[in-house]
Amino acid sequence: MKNWFSHIIKGNSYQGLEIFEIGGEVRYALLKILRKKDELYVKFEETFDSIADLAPNIQRNTILFLSVNTSQILTKSVDGKTELNPEQLIMTAFPNLDLDSFYYETMDGLENRQVSICKRDYLSSLMEELARSGITLAQIALGTSPIQNIQGYLNESEVIGSNYQLSANGSIEPIAKSSGVINQVGGMSLKSFSLTSFAQILGHIQAQPHFGNLNGKNAFLLNDFKNGRLFHIGLRTSLGIFLTILLVNFLFYSSYRNELQDIGAPVTEQQQTNLLNTLRERVTLKEEKLAAVTNSINSKASFYLDRIAHEIPTTILLDGFIYQPHAKQIAKGKAIELEEYVMLIAGVAHNKSEFTQWTSGLEHKPWVERVEIDSYEYLTKGKDQFTLKVYLDEAE
Repeated sequence: MKNWFSHIIKGNSYQGLEIFEIGGEVRYALLKILRKKDELYVKFEETFDSIADLAPNIQRNTILFLSVNTSQILTKSVDGKTELNPEQLIMTAFPNLDLDSFYYETMDGLENRQVSICKRDYLSSLMEELARSGITLAQIALGTSPIQNIQGYLNESEVIGSNYQLSANGSIEPIAKSSGVINQVGGMSLKSFSLTSFAQILGHIQAQPHFGNLNGKNAFLLNDFKNGRLFHIGLRTSLGIFLTILLVNFLFYSSYRNELQDIGAPVTEQQQTNLLNTLRERVTLKEEKLAAVTNSINSKASFYLDRIAHEIPTTILLDGFIYQPHAKQIAKGKAIELEEYVMLIAGVAHNKSEFTQWTSGLEHKPWVERVEIDSYEYLTKGKDQFTLKVYLDEAE
């Protein structure tokens, strides 16, 4: 059940985009990976000259990872034997750096450690440019920092990336020209411009930790993607259920009419016309109800989801959001009953104190009547699973 729900909110397809610069020219490399029975398969590898050319090839509602490796990213190496935490490492590589104006990320090599930085304004403008083309992100990495996730899977002493060469000792050197070299990574064949994106995807699948001050932004982006995908799939599922009910209803009446004809029951032309008119009226009425319910669910669910997502702490990850859940299990021949003015929210909390503050703040919203904790289950140290029922103020 857990794997099924994870598939719903994440999917089994992954996209990696590396924006890199070589020879003074910015390129956009897109990689698509399919995960099937714990095996990874390359489905797509291509480079593009512009965002306009790239955008039509991006799959909406499929998770997308971005690594930025342009001249705006500055990278320095520090002695790998030096035992420094990430904050000390950044101060050693870039003394007096104003962290309020820069993002940074570190990478642990085999013999050295690297620090990559970029201006916050540059990354924000890049994200806005992508968003204008309908490209939404779930995670961002700087420079070649994701490469640390695949160092143990490399089959060659030297491999070529988009604009760099990775040596067996973990050192990374820039190269002047792009290459079509095919690299072997754990039995997979990858083009040079796909290496960084694959490393970033693999790090996400293996839940590898990130060291830098992008963690908060990445957590927000990932939660936003999960919530959007969950809402999109939930809406399509609801529409499918309603349309299926309409189809079954139509087939039932068609079958009933055919049975009357088969047993030779006298049916006049006027009776047939009346039966057809009645059926059309019922179908029209159900279509109107379907449209009304769908519009209501779409509008209200979006409204409340936006309000909740705006203030949710980064230590809370949502797994499920259902507006007006079923009051009881669906039974054949019984009407479907919904809990009106109720939201069911499920997720995982990594900080009990922030969870308590969040639920308390949620309960004091003017559009919330009360909040009930439907379930709260301990999973691991510092990780609890919860389900909330939020009763809405009907007048809101």
